[in-house]
Amino acid sequence: MRGASVTAPALAGVEPRHLATLSAVEQVRSYKVAAERLGYALSAVSQQMAQLERALGTPVFVRTPGQRLELTEVGAVVARHARGILAQLDAAGADLRGAEAALRVGVHDPAIMDAIPRAIELLAARAPEVAVTIRDRDVSPAARAEALRRGELDAALDDLPLPDGPFDAVEVLVDPIVLVVEREAPLARRGELGSLDELDGLPLIADERWPMLELVEGQLRAAGVAPRMALRSRMAAGLLPLVAAGMGSALMPRTAVDEHRACVAVVGLGDLLPARRVALYWHRDRRRIPALCAFREALGRAMRATTAAAEARR
Repeated sequence: MRGASVTAPALAGVEPRHLATLSAVEQVRSYKVAAERLGYALSAVSQQMAQLERALGTPVFVRTPGQRLELTEVGAVVARHARGILAQLDAAGADLRGAEAALRVGVHDPAIMDAIPRAIELLAARAPEVAVTIRDRDVSPAARAEALRRGELDAALDDLPLPDGPFDAVEVLVDPIVLVVEREAPLARRGELGSLDELDGLPLIADERWPMLELVEGQLRAAGVAPRMALRSRMAAGLLPLVAAGMGSALMPRTAVDEHRACVAVVGLGDLLPARRVALYWHRDRRRIPALCAFREALGRAMRATTAAAEARR
């Protein structure tokens, strides 16, 4: 990337609107598309980029031979800092708008969602003034992390490791991985497997969106085990009916399985595979509102109750 040096005083002319426009153009590499996303006229985007370049004294974009916009060396530096500055401004705005007794939590995993009503119930008994809103429309950890950066959420729940970002976190659940089999399968009579070798050649059904799938498959390969992947589903809730129908077995977090309702059997794996670990996380640069502290405690108690209930079903 080409570019020139820029002196610190030049940054005095850079405004947040310039950084927001730069960030939008960086994402789509097009002034026209960036203008549409921002709701600006194309001329306004061009003008703001021209103002930014005058303030910096150097271009922030150049066009490649294929007419694609590419960041210059200076543009890349400014764009990287712009993302952090804009996220902090969004978080500050959320702090100023937010109510002390309101809490917006992002969660999408059905297994985690089961513990949320209990957490809210426990929270209401201790802090009835706290209003919790659950947002489940963000289907990926990356989407929830971005919502935290922008101040659209106060906290989120996801599997470790978490997406990179300015986050603090606390672990709220350690959830062992188990083998789920058809109730009449030979392995159903086993309480716990002694070795991963017993999975070799076993037809498996997997949720391809499961964050731990790649890690689990890597652990199996490292152990010299080659299970046969019979089906990859995009619906976690659909795995248990498929197992019950004899389509294959599944490796799943223990709390995600109600074997009595689903007509399947659960076989423990002990420490043969790493447990799933779930964390509650939040933007470290935002105020620690009292509602978040109270919810964290209530959620920890609810998660422990969920784990105990899953063990009691065995």
